[in-house]
Amino acid sequence: MKTKTEAPKKSLIELQQQLVKLKLDLKVNKLKDTSQLKKIRYQITLLKAKSL
Repeated sequence: MKTKTEAPKKSLIELQQQLVKLKLDLKVNKLKDTSQLKKIRYQITLLKAKSL
């Protein structure tokens, strides 16, 4: 069994919270910039893939 020595920059939960917050910000501000949203979604996908 391998132990993880280097911790990810942010945990899955933190990223999901950040994603929810950004979605709310986008709705409130009607922002067109979704690049940050895409980055976080991508990070979540990577973390999920690693944890499998």
